[in-house]
Amino acid sequence: DDVLEQQKKISHADIVTLIFPVWFWSYPAILKGWIDRIFSHGFAFVYREGGKVEGLLADKEFLLISSTMAPEAAYKSTGIGDAMKAIDMANFAMVCGVRQLKHVYLYGVEHDGDARKKYLDQVHKLGKELLSVNG
Repeated sequence: DDVLEQQKKISHADIVTLIFPVWFWSYPAILKGWIDRIFSHGFAFVYREGGKVEGLLADKEFLLISSTMAPEAAYKSTGIGDAMKAIDMANFAMVCGVRQLKHVYLYGVEHDGDARKKYLDQVHKLGKELLSVNG
């Protein structure tokens, strides 16, 4: 799909959900490129007088779901988890103005088959909760 088509889909959504693996402590490059193209000036934000940024997606909720190879302890002990959440807030809440942002990490998915099952159940539950809250 082209950029305008993707933006139209986001415009019609109440909740935008992005599901992706963490690669080198960040978004995969293809997702980062998509974000850069889709959440652009004039669609997701505008600059106002004095260079102030105004987010245009205040009616949206964002749910980010990330699978990781590393265990939760690696994210907490290094501060990487907090840094990633701060980047999410800067990108989507501060710049784009989304009203609610939640980022769920599925830690250590690559190493543990039992964890994968637990996380699939967790994601299913999250989806059901979002549907029941947002109709």
